[in-house]
Amino acid sequence: MIRTKILPCYLHRNQADELNHASGQIYTGVLVAHWRVVRKHDLWLSEKATTRWSDYRTSAPLHSHSIDAAQQGFVKACKTARALKKLDSTTRYPYHPKRYRTTVWKNTAIRRQKDKLLLSNGAGRPGIEIVIPESLCGVLRFLEVRLVYDKTACRYNWHIVVENGKQLKVASDSNIVSVIWVRFTRQSLEMVIQPRLSLVTNVVTNNKGTPSDIVSWLRHLLARRKARDVIGSCCVPRRA
Repeated sequence: MIRTKILPCYLHRNQADELNHASGQIYTGVLVAHWRVVRKHDLWLSEKATTRWSDYRTSAPLHSHSIDAAQQGFVKACKTARALKKLDSTTRYPYHPKRYRTTVWKNTAIRRQKDKLLLSNGAGRPGIEIVIPESLCGVLRFLEVRLVYDKTACRYNWHIVVENGKQLKVASDSNIVSVIWVRFTRQSLEMVIQPRLSLVTNVVTNNKGTPSDIVSWLRHLLARRKARDVIGSCCVPRRA
């Protein structure tokens, strides 16, 4: 299984700010250039063209694949917005510049030395060392490391993505007998549901719940005109 472990970051605040500021500048540069081309030439840059444009104009104290991650962040945000626009036409493509952005080290920039992780910042630049906690000593691989700023705690944390080699446990037959999916298409609901609103609800009944409870809940939801696309999932307990 792939898991994410959060560790406190003990880098100096200025150094951490510098790393995430560099990622933010790369992301903002791609964003500004993309919309400038759209505005002046009515052309939508592909991911390859966007990355190539940024590579010629980027000089950041980061590993090359960390720079790629910042560039790809804008492309992924556009793909997410394009998918959301199918549900809500008011969804906008990313347009806000970012002064700071989470810095990502891919597995190509991560090297393990005994009980330490070495993060590369590119040739000729000092790397970053992270002490591996005992809980992560037995993992198979370190897939990714992110430098994330916690706005609530006002501090930086490491988000370490690992593959631990464990298999997901499958629930026994005595716990769940079936899964019932209730699906309504947008076309069948547009006549009775307010536009520009969507809600995806996951309903799991307790030991006393029945499928009729779900039907009643859906009728109540439709009566209040709170959703456009509804997908309900109900796990029905086994009955004697």
